[in-house]
Amino acid sequence: MWTDVTLPDGPTTAPVDPVRAPPPRFSPSVRVSGSEATPVAQHAPQLAAVGARVYVVWHEARAGLENVFLAVSRDGGQTFASPIRVSDNPAGTVAELFPAVAVRGNRVVVVWQEFAAGHDDRQGRIKLARLGPLGRKRGADVRVDGLDASGKWLPAIAFVGTDPVVAWVDERDAGPEGEPLEHVFAARGRRGGTAFGPAVRVDGGAPVPLATHLDNKWGPTLAGSGRSLYAAWADFRNYNWDIFLARSPDRGASWGSNVQVDDFPDFERIDERPSVAADRLGHVHVVWTDLRAREPDTNIFYARSDDGGLHFSSNRQLDDSKAGFDPDHDTPSNQWHPSLALDRSHLFVAWQDDRLGNDDVLFTTSADGGATFAPSERVDDTGTGVSEQTRPRLAITGHRARRVCYVVWEDDRNGDSDIYLARRGCPD
Repeated sequence: MWTDVTLPDGPTTAPVDPVRAPPPRFSPSVRVSGSEATPVAQHAPQLAAVGARVYVVWHEARAGLENVFLAVSRDGGQTFASPIRVSDNPAGTVAELFPAVAVRGNRVVVVWQEFAAGHDDRQGRIKLARLGPLGRKRGADVRVDGLDASGKWLPAIAFVGTDPVVAWVDERDAGPEGEPLEHVFAARGRRGGTAFGPAVRVDGGAPVPLATHLDNKWGPTLAGSGRSLYAAWADFRNYNWDIFLARSPDRGASWGSNVQVDDFPDFERIDERPSVAADRLGHVHVVWTDLRAREPDTNIFYARSDDGGLHFSSNRQLDDSKAGFDPDHDTPSNQWHPSLALDRSHLFVAWQDDRLGNDDVLFTTSADGGATFAPSERVDDTGTGVSEQTRPRLAITGHRARRVCYVVWEDDRNGDSDIYLARRGCPD
């Protein structure tokens, strides 16, 4: 008995795997959060960019309770100035968490949640700071929400014109037996964010009977285009976690009907962490983390609307983790924390991915409005190391040949969680 083996005529080279290889297009990772005499963990990064200026925010407990910090780059993310503390609160005295940042021209706004006392999450506030292009404060912090009487979480922010709009999770509403329910509220800034109008509820609609006591929402995200503003969030009204979206036609003053984005009809679905982008033509794009019934892992899913968010396309898996996957031999992997950016018909997405055994940051693009996506590529430069790269966020600047993509994330390569950034050109 024998086996015939056919050998190639000459030497062959295996194709380069853009996920396992060093980042083929992204720059070396840059530490944003600066050096530390005493190690301290930084968490929940967010970023915004305009021109060569890049703004990154996060929270850390450098002195006592958590505070929000900002680092500014003036050279396209190659270097960052020393981080500055954002709020007017005395350092370490008020717990400030989950900041978000937006920029419009020379106007920079940072929003965050804070607790009225210690870590008492029943008494929350949403605060905003206004800054100049280099990070210098412009006036005192501004209160976005109302009173301290309820928990408030996870603010998101977007400019509509020259004014910021803020959305957040709010526990002011009570369930049938007085239990606090988490709903999405929003408030529109006036005079560039020096004051805010009354908070209005974004989500609406009756829950199914099983969810009457559990009608909670989570993780709102915002995208503005022209006078329109879009909010997306995770929603338990159907006794499953779904992704819902609402449109405001008047810059956040009022909100229309809620539309379900995900389309899986069976129970046991968990859809969360949406990211949304939109253009002036009414094209709305949504990505999210998706766990469908009896699936062993989470994936990044995508849907598109061509009518301003009234209807959405069939959902499709965006990441390529299933390519070549053998369910009988391969280990399922998780993809989550997606972040989406849009420039004309070009889409850019970054996410957290553990297909290599630990969490890394991956990235893809679509040049045809979401019809197809390029193979995933690696963003961080930690190679095959065991460190974790998590919670990526993405921003773009410029157009066409001058377009640049920036990705920021949490990174524990140094033993604790630091904030890192990488960039690459993203031309057409």
